[in-house]
This record gives sequence, structure tokens and C-alpha cells, in this order.
Amino acid sequence: MSENKSFPGFWQSVLLLGIVVIIQIILLIPILVLNFVMQLDLIAHPATLGFINLISIGIAVLIGKHISKISFQELFPLHKISGIQLLTVIVTSLGFSIVLSDLDNLVRILIPIPDFIEKIFLDLIANQKSLWTSLFTVVLVAAFSEEFLFRGIFLNGYEKRYGAKKAIIFTALLFGLFHMNPWQFFGAAILGAVYAWWFVLTRNITLCVIGHGLNNLMPIIALRYLPIKGYSDGLSSPPEFQPLWLSTTGIGLAAAGIWMTTSYLKKRIR
Repeated sequence: MSENKSFPGFWQSVLLLGIVVIIQIILLIPILVLNFVMQLDLIAHPATLGFINLISIGIAVLIGKHISKISFQELFPLHKISGIQLLTVIVTSLGFSIVLSDLDNLVRILIPIPDFIEKIFLDLIANQKSLWTSLFTVVLVAAFSEEFLFRGIFLNGYEKRYGAKKAIIFTALLFGLFHMNPWQFFGAAILGAVYAWWFVLTRNITLCVIGHGLNNLMPIIALRYLPIKGYSDGLSSPPEFQPLWLSTTGIGLAAAGIWMTTSYLKKRIR
């Protein structure tokens, strides 16, 4: 396979995401039937989304690996990380979590979130009866499946076709669009760029999985144990901005994380 024909290209990855959506719809149909016939509340349960995403994204990952003809170790390099690398991931993730929380507040002011979508989000991350399934779905399934697809399959093909910088931008935008709503687009795209940057620098998807998992874990913890206006008060209506001290702290941590990334992660970007 010649380098400029490496799989996938942009439109091939869009096709793979289309397959993900089709599989999700197919899996959702019997669940909706059971929901209606047996009066079950399966749709609102985090485990349902976890099951659907695990199967649909997992199939797309397997298809991408088969077509690319690249080894598992090259596509999904899960290596040990050093203490300073872990600290870099933690500082960067915490900083961006705070900064993007206020960006989310701004988006929700400009585009009010419908009640039914608000309920879906809250059921997913703040379901008091399903903490462990929320952790399984949002932290484990989302982090591993989405990183394997976007920073494994997609980034590998894009980097060979378009170069590292364009690959980071393209996968980030596609990652934002994959969330299929304006309230998550900007945060997902920005974080997608950070995770892709880490991968290009280190060739270690472990950093991306940990960072993704930490970012998804923070709102679950915050909504339960850290009541801070604008950050962990849920999807309040109307939304409120965070206290200035928290936003300033977030900007400082994000800046420190970027500095640590450039200082302590191996520089491979071209």
C-alpha cells in the first residue's frame, strides 16, 4: 500500500462513521421495542449506550484494521508511561476540563439545550442509581473505543496521507462532528486536537486513553461531590458562568499542560 493511499482517507473515515451510525440504529430498534412492550426504561440507562457504542465502534475499528493491513501494535500502541507524562496528562486534562466547561456555558447561552437532550446528558453522567454503569460507559468504553477509532485508525491514515498537522486538525474536527450536537462539538474538537497531538508526539495511545477517560470522569465526580456554580451544578437553565478564580485556575493549568507537553513529550511532529 503506497503511502498516499494509506487507509483511511477523509471520506473513507466518514463512511466508517456512517457504518457506526447504521449499526447503532440497528441495535437501538430491539431496545426500543423492549422499552415499549415491557415498559422498561432501557433507553435512559447508561449501560445501553455503553453496549451500543462498544459494538458499533468496535466493528468499525475491526473493519479499519482489516482494510489497513497494519498490525495491532502499530495502530494501537499501548505503552507504559512515565510519571512526568502522567502528570502532564492530568494537569492538561484538568485545565481543559475547567476552560471548556465555561465554553460549554457560553454555547448553551447562545443555543439553549432542549429538555430531552438535557435529560439524556444528565442520565448519562449524573444517574444516581447507575454510578458504575456511568463509569463503564463514559470513562472506559468511550475512552478506549473512540481513541482506537480516531487516534488509532483515522490518525494513522491521515498522517500518512496529509502530514501530521493536517491529520491533527482533520481528526479533531471529525471527532467534534461525531458527537452530533453543537453543545459538545467545540469541546470534543479541541480535546481531539490535544489527544492527536499527544499521539503524534509520543506514538503512545495510552496517553490519549487516560486523558479521554479523565476528561469524562471529571463531570461525574464534580456533579456528585464538588458543587461549584457553572462547573458542577449540572445543566442549569439558564446556564451560569464559573467563578473568575476557577476560570483563571483552568487557564493556568491548561497553559501549564501545553508547556509540559512541549517540554516532556517526545517531539515527533513534522
